[in-house]
Amino acid sequence: MAMIVQPMRSSDIDSVLEIEGASFVTPWHRNAFLYELENRNARNYIIRPDPVKIQNIGDGPRLYGYACFHVAANELHLLKMAVAPDMRKNNIAFQLLDACFRNAAADDLDWVFLEVRRSNASAIRLYEKLGFCRIAARCDYYRRPEGGREDALIMRKTLKGGNTWQ
Repeated sequence: MAMIVQPMRSSDIDSVLEIEGASFVTPWHRNAFLYELENRNARNYIIRPDPVKIQNIGDGPRLYGYACFHVAANELHLLKMAVAPDMRKNNIAFQLLDACFRNAAADDLDWVFLEVRRSNASAIRLYEKLGFCRIAARCDYYRRPEGGREDALIMRKTLKGGNTWQ
């Protein structure tokens, strides 16, 4: 499947919101994404079919997924990432994040951090495949749809250089 990763634009927001609503118990609203597009510390990407390699995309450029990050000092923090439900299990998340991390390394960033639900085994496997390791946990970080709270695992990936303080 031929895909391209590009910076997110305001014209992508409607498609991003569709994926967002289908993916999260407490989805972000339009204004949150618009704020991220204006935030100078944000890096927001989308993945879509490559129009050069795919002639019949249907009603136009469809989004397969998106990822939102913040940059602080020499670190990248994954805030949110999702793939359209009908496109999951097609290696899209891996390709999206891999491209984002190559951009981050080129921007001279050293690490990527993220939180993931302890119960989200498929996401944890993806992150480990991308080179993340578990470094800590945040108790009761996520709200569960059925009520109660769930821990988050904190994971880190070294982009280059590594820890000079360890």
